[in-house]
Amino acid sequence: MSCFLSQDHKLSFINFRHRTGEHMKCGICRQPIRGPTYTCDNCGYKIHESCFGFPREIQLPIFQVSPLHPIVNASSFCCACGGVAYFPDIAYRCRDRQSERYFRFHLHCANSLRRAIKVDSHEHPLFYFGTECQKLFSITEVGLAEIL
Repeated sequence: MSCFLSQDHKLSFINFRHRTGEHMKCGICRQPIRGPTYTCDNCGYKIHESCFGFPREIQLPIFQVSPLHPIVNASSFCCACGGVAYFPDIAYRCRDRQSERYFRFHLHCANSLRRAIKVDSHEHPLFYFGTECQKLFSITEVGLAEIL
């Protein structure tokens, strides 16, 4: 099977038994590696078999730019929660066609932004930005381009 990030890379399937992989974290859920796992030695990530089915492209309704695609993330900030994603975590990235800037999201943040909440007391759909949303808005005031 080929790596989803590069068709030139080959995925390995390893069944980590007992505690052999506990010092390694899954690039999707960040839980310790144990059990059936896909790895790409070239990209550096490890993903539980149960986490491997994440979408390879998503479009966020509140973010009208090009679709998001997964990447192996170099350390950078998530545009939704303001938290840091570390290498070799998998993150979503898209490019704003007008400004040519890239925007990055944790997988779980991008997934939560796909679902709007509609309530009768508010005319617009609401989106969950996590418990640290003030960081996002303070980052935006300073200039998001500086951290991307």
